[in-house]
Amino acid sequence: MPVPAPVPVPVNPPVDAPLNAPIDAPLANAAQPRADRAHGTPRRAPVGGTPGFRIERNARIPPQEKALSPIAQLSGLTQGYGRRTVVTDLDLDVRPGVLGLLGPAGAGKTTLLRTLATAVPPRAGTVTVCGTRVRSERSARAARRDIGHLPQDLGYPPSFSVYDYVRYCVWLRGVPRGRAHAATLRAIESVGLTAHLRDALRSLPPGTLRRAGIAAAVAGSPRLLLLDEPTAGLDPEHRRDVRALIRSFADAAVVVSTRRVEDVAAVCDEVIVLAGGRPLFRGPPADLAAAAGGDLERGYRAVLGTAR
Repeated sequence: MPVPAPVPVPVNPPVDAPLNAPIDAPLANAAQPRADRAHGTPRRAPVGGTPGFRIERNARIPPQEKALSPIAQLSGLTQGYGRRTVVTDLDLDVRPGVLGLLGPAGAGKTTLLRTLATAVPPRAGTVTVCGTRVRSERSARAARRDIGHLPQDLGYPPSFSVYDYVRYCVWLRGVPRGRAHAATLRAIESVGLTAHLRDALRSLPPGTLRRAGIAAAVAGSPRLLLLDEPTAGLDPEHRRDVRALIRSFADAAVVVSTRRVEDVAAVCDEVIVLAGGRPLFRGPPADLAAAAGGDLERGYRAVLGTAR
């Protein structure tokens, strides 16, 4: 089902400069985007019923940083749609690094991302983002300033250009006026869409539109980045570029939902295998692969088999 944008798009978004302002200023002369980042480690404990996996600290994160608080937390989460319950009594903390949610269709991956994005309130339990416990629409709006979200089905104003759309998302995140233009251009450049700055979103082919959605999600350097199937519909070259971009967010907490084992192998510090809304494994991809002689795909299938 289509995922609605968490905040409605006004006809004339109140950015600090006209959307038809010059957009080809050299980035070297532009103000730098904000860099107020919390640091930490992606080390986490195993979750669920798969024994025998050893968790190792990711060496990229300095040991002295590992004790810092999570950027996002779900506590006792129960979530669902209509009469269907998707997730029951789930605890999850998200720290700096790249966390993969791997599982088949219907496993609960998109449900978790939408809940973390504050797009839907939990049926039970609590959601905390960057120290803000989300209790109301007001607190949800405050939390969204620190969240970048690429939904599975991208909602967008079709008449907006790529620049307009990304600039609007930068404004939503409260990026200072003097940095908003540079942050917009950097995000667009990071996904290789500089040549499409003025193209209307409705004119873009699916793969290019997906990259515009990624640019909107990463713009302004949010502390919590939620990407639902970010490489879906991309050709191999752009898939590699997006994976490299995800890896570049070393100081943010990045959660990637995917059905592609190769995405997990390429970008994730840690992975949670989900089935039926239940976590079966949590740990480094290497530990998941080690359960099947070094083959990540076989390790994933073996863990899924324990749910049957």
